[in-house]
Amino acid sequence: MDHRNLKGQVILITGASGGIGKGIAKYLLDAGAKVALHYHSNKSSLDEFFENEEYRENSLLIQFDNKVEKDVKEAIKLIIAKFGKLDGLVNNAGIIERGFISMQNAEKFDAVIQTNLVGSFLVTKHALQKMIAKKKGHIVNISSVAAGSGQIG
Repeated sequence: MDHRNLKGQVILITGASGGIGKGIAKYLLDAGAKVALHYHSNKSSLDEFFENEEYRENSLLIQFDNKVEKDVKEAIKLIIAKFGKLDGLVNNAGIIERGFISMQNAEKFDAVIQTNLVGSFLVTKHALQKMIAKKKGHIVNISSVAAGSGQIG
């Protein structure tokens, strides 16, 4: 997305309560975008957005589980109801289980896959439907540099 053309654009950021998500949100809001700030459980880290009148006016704080399709659909409906459209998506929500893979269990692995892959798929699917209808939109997927590390020793 060209930062010079962000004024009035409506963008959903998943995982907005973390450091990268908050940084992206601030950048977009400062550039004139309207931002839907997704969080799963850490709402208090987003309080600062609502202390700033301009941010408060141009933000929607939205809690949903990105792994649950009905929650994602409802969240997209709320964004459209507030802002009238959806122009972009930043898939930033993600979790990581630290430690050696040999020490992990299937439940922890499944939680990572569900949040990081299935969640991103579901949010993309439903956001994309709105963008296709307008024949315009942008999607950015954030990943970790640790995603490819598999070194032993």
